Parts: sequence; structure tokens; C-alpha cells
Amino acid sequence: MFKKIQNAFNRIGQNPIENQSEYIQYAQEVECTLRLLESQLHESDDSSEIIQNVMKTACEFYRGDWVGFLELDLELGLWTPYVWYNPNEHDKTSVLLQEFESAEFFKRWIDAMHSNSAIYFSSLDELHDAPPQEIKLYQHLDINKLLAVPIKPRPIGFLVVRNPQRYLNRSSMLQMLAFVLLSSINDQKLMQSMKMSMSPENIKNDTDVMINLFGNLEIYTSSGVLHESDLKSPKICRLLAYMLLNRKVMIPAREIVEAIWPEEAIETDNPGKNLRALIFRLRQSFSLISPYSLIETTPNGYRFNPKLNIMTDLQAFEKLWETVQCTNLVTDKAEILKQAVNMYKGDVLVSAAGEHWLIPTAAHYNLRYLGMMSELLKILAEGKDYHNLHRYAAQALTVNPENETAYYWLIYSMVKMNAIELAKTQLQIAQENLTDEDYFDLVSELKKIEISPTTNLFRNERVNG
Repeated sequence: MFKKIQNAFNRIGQNPIENQSEYIQYAQEVECTLRLLESQLHESDDSSEIIQNVMKTACEFYRGDWVGFLELDLELGLWTPYVWYNPNEHDKTSVLLQEFESAEFFKRWIDAMHSNSAIYFSSLDELHDAPPQEIKLYQHLDINKLLAVPIKPRPIGFLVVRNPQRYLNRSSMLQMLAFVLLSSINDQKLMQSMKMSMSPENIKNDTDVMINLFGNLEIYTSSGVLHESDLKSPKICRLLAYMLLNRKVMIPAREIVEAIWPEEAIETDNPGKNLRALIFRLRQSFSLISPYSLIETTPNGYRFNPKLNIMTDLQAFEKLWETVQCTNLVTDKAEILKQAVNMYKGDVLVSAAGEHWLIPTAAHYNLRYLGMMSELLKILAEGKDYHNLHRYAAQALTVNPENETAYYWLIYSMVKMNAIELAKTQLQIAQENLTDEDYFDLVSELKKIEISPTTNLFRNERVNG
């Protein structure tokens, strides 16, 4: 790290020296500023504090009125302000900028990224060849002067000083600060990924990805896990689920939008832009647990990264169901059924329950689950394994509290274990959750159980029969 800083510092003298005294002053201030910054950060291991101090230093050194790191996705053609510093307490960054901005009209910035060169101008009048959209954005953001340097390799973007009042054509100081900033951002992301560290046993290397769709969405890699709440966007979860349920080589953007958000396809002039923003955010989140992109862009749409081995709990569930059909030994069948029902945490992407594109899939797996759970409970009852019968019947009710069959086997197991008072309580709960017809059927079946007359299981039962 120090070697890179030294190399960057050595490049200070590579710019043509138009004014020797200005250059000497610049070099002296660089040394003093770096020494002061080092003393401030020497004892700090807080990456957020370091990031803010670095940007504050850049702002004060160049006498700008705003400094920020703009993260760039060259493939998607989008950029977003990742972190920034504003000496004005009335910051309007989030108001002036959309969450994601298009880089379509910023060729000079893309070229600067590829050539690893600085961007600067002292007046908008200098930008004779700039597209009108670029000039319009500068005016919208009150940018009259600008100095920016590329940051890479990961994440990539620009460290930008808005309206610098001095050293406009001397970018070496900003390049050094950009290097420190990049290191701190990566440290920050590393800490975030360490908090997410947890992966299932079937993940063997960094290209394995396990995505769970039963209940709430979860994404596992060898480096950690992203929960649905970590993605902070229901739309991202729906996008991911749709692509997983429609595993094609490539899915056109319009197909995705029309399937999941048909109202946007009609009302929005450019629904593809919103989709790109969602994929950008997904990439940002996924980068915390993997060095690979999860979704790639193609000329005709989007696809999952072919370098990744992506598995889902739906696929694993289907394989277990197929295996059960071919298994005759009762003990083996019970173990396979246990694996399958333990995998089912609720309807497919329960947060999107009821949406038309998901209903057929959710119904399919719910029926499979009910059938497998019913078969498992019957096997456990026949084997007089009442403890596991109680456990799995209770588990079935956590998934669906209106499951009449699960109530039957739960109460049955309690009766067989002579826990009559608990059975009575459970019967009352069943009456609250079931329809009158289902409750009547439940009581009718329970009365067929051989119960001692002294147990009085139906002492308070109000249904005739």
C-alpha cells in the first residue's frame, strides 16, 4: 500500500510545471496534509471514519464544496453516489441525484476509466463536444468546475471534487486519497461480509451458489449469506425469483417487466432503466459474499453468470420427491421425507404470495409438501414413533395453521403419550383455526382413537356427533 502511495506521489512532478512556485507550494501542502491525515487515522480501525476523513481532506485540500465516490457499473451503464462528504449541513445529494443515474451520455468518463486518467475542467464552456444531457446534469448539480480520478479495480468508480478552487490540474493528491478510500471501502465491505458468514454444507467452492425460495429468499455462497432483508427491495427478490423459475439462457428485459410489473411496462417510458437499477443494487449486495456477478447483461437481455453453479431448494425438493417415488423401504422413505419437509419453510417467496406469475409454482410445491408431510406422519404413526410424530405435526402447523391432517396427528400423538390436557388445549386451538366443517371431520376421526373413558378428551367439545 505504501509503495503505491509513494509511486503516486512521485508522479506529482510529471505534470508540466507552468508555475514553479505554485508547484513547490503544492508539493509542500501535499506532504503536510498527508502527514496530518496519517496522524488522525493512525489509531483508527473504523473504516467509516477513515472514509469520511479522507473525503473531508480532499474537499479541504482542493477547496471544493462536495466530494464523493461515484460507483460505476460499466456493463449496466449506471452509476450511483456510494459515499460523500459535504461541508454544508444542508446536503441535497439524495434529492438532486436519483439512486441510479445513466452513464449512457458520459463517454469522456468511460474513456477516462479505461485510460486511468483524471477528468477536470474549469468551466462548462470548455466542454464543446459534450452531449447536452451531460451539460444539463452538471447544471442541475451546480457543477461549474470539476476534478475526478478513477478508482479501481473493485469496486470501480470516480472520486470527485465539485467546484475545486485550486490545483485543478494537479490530480496526484486526489489519486493518493482515492487509493486510501478504495482500501477503506473494501475493508468496510469485508466487515459486512464477515457478519454474513454462514454457508450450507453443499457449498464446496466460491462458484457454488445456493438460493432458497421457500419462505423468505436466502442466497448462500462459500463466503456468507444474504437474507431477503439484506437486499432491502421486494422488487429485487421478485426479479431473482422470476429468473430462477424461468431458467433460460437469456431473458429479455421487457419479458421480465411485463411478467412481474405489467403496470410499469405500460406507464414507464423506459422500464428497462428501472430493471438495470435493480440489477445494479443486486450486484452491490451480492458482491459482499462473492467475487462474481450473479446476473450478467447480454445484448438481448439478462442471464445468470455461467461461471456459477446455481442451485435452489426447489430443485433439491423435487429430487427428494422423485427419490421417494422410487423408494420402497419404509425407514429409507421416512428419512427422505424428513429431509424434504424440513426444507419447506413456507410458500415460494412468501413476500410475493398471490402475484399471478408466482401462484402456479407456489401451489405446485404446497401440494407436494402437504402430500409428503401427510405420508411422513402416517409412517411415523404406524411405527409408533410418537415423539417424532408430535414434532413433525407441530412443524406442519407452523407452515399452515389450517392443516386438519396435522391437527389430527398432533392430538393423536399427545393422546398416545398420555398428554391428555395438552391434547384438549390443542383441540381448542384447532376449533379456532379450522372451519366448522373441517373441525367436525377432525372430531369424528379423533373419536375413532382408542381412548380410555376417564380421559374425557371431548368433555368441552361443542360439535355434535
